[in-house]
Amino acid sequence: MKTSNEHELTADHLTELIRLHQEWAGNGEGRGKRLDLSGADLEGVNLEGARLAGAILAGADLRGARLLRADLSGADLRGAVLAGTKLVGANLTEADLGGADLRGANMEAVNLTGANLHFVNLSNSNLKKANAVEADFRGANLTGAKLTGANLMRANFWQAQMAGADLNDADLLGTKLLSAHNVRSSAPALTA
Repeated sequence: MKTSNEHELTADHLTELIRLHQEWAGNGEGRGKRLDLSGADLEGVNLEGARLAGAILAGADLRGARLLRADLSGADLRGAVLAGTKLVGANLTEADLGGADLRGANMEAVNLTGANLHFVNLSNSNLKKANAVEADFRGANLTGAKLTGANLMRANFWQAQMAGADLNDADLLGTKLLSAHNVRSSAPALTA
């Protein structure tokens, strides 16, 4: 693991940074320090169950990381590389994932309520049973993504690439699919 300025990031140092972040996020009294690992190399790191609400991970390399049940609500993950990451049950409510690479990520039952997913690459990702109410997928690549049983109410898929995406049993009430490309679903509520 390395920081963006190529300093070695040990497991102990990362644990301390996360502790300080949790203190910052939890008290509102100016204690602790907001976690900023922008551009860091965190490939394969295990952050299962970590409380990282509001953390800054823009441009970080998190390929193959374990973020199961992690709290990343309000986190800045713009341009982060999360290909092959395990995010099952993670909380990404109102997170900013604009331009992130999530190819092949396992995001089953993830909470993406109100998240920014502009131009995100979610091709071949597993989003089964995801909660993505009012999520913004404008221009995203969802080619081959599995969205079976996902709650996509009022989500915006304007100009999203959706060839081969599986929307079966997804809740599409109020979903904006105008100008989305290659949308196919057996869901009864599908409207443009």
